[in-house]
Amino acid sequence: MKKTLLVLVFSSFFLAYSQPLLTNFHWPMGNGYGKDIKITSPFGDRNDVILPGAKQGGDDSSLHFAIDMIPKDGSYKNVPIFAAQDGIVVDVWPPKGGRFKGHPVFGGCILIKHEIELMGERVYAYTFYAHLSEVFVSTKMRISQSTLIGIMGNTGRSDGAHLHFEVRFNPVDFLYSSDKFIDRPRLYLPQGSNKVIIGVE
Repeated sequence: MKKTLLVLVFSSFFLAYSQPLLTNFHWPMGNGYGKDIKITSPFGDRNDVILPGAKQGGDDSSLHFAIDMIPKDGSYKNVPIFAAQDGIVVDVWPPKGGRFKGHPVFGGCILIKHEIELMGERVYAYTFYAHLSEVFVSTKMRISQSTLIGIMGNTGRSDGAHLHFEVRFNPVDFLYSSDKFIDRPRLYLPQGSNKVIIGVE
């Protein structure tokens, strides 16, 4: 009886913490489902897009903490950028020529805070939109999913018009504690889907 109960408890624990968590984030460009988007630079190690002769994995390579995207049809002028989910605008760097000079690396950029559920707990996710040519929001604004927040651009340290898109988390939310267990978190934004998937290995 005790052995059977232990197996049931372990099975319930494994199912609870091995299943991906779905959050209803939309793609920040196009129709929100990613089918009309082209990813020009995926997440991960890559050749530096600015430094000449940079080699992947070398001293002058870079770890890309985002995905870069453009419209699949190749258009690059007046491309609208939308909020991936409801949230509060935390930080804004208007492009050069505005009230500020823009971020030296990311140019015109926006950081938005979203409250989501992760492994049964409420935590914050942050979406980051960079290299914008225009921004239409200001700090402390509450915005809804799919709100127009800016225009795709080529500002900051960029070699062509695109959107640099990140999803950020507080590392504390992923560390082991006595009342939760999260091991090797992974984040997915499947192309053709409007769901961000957070899972464990």
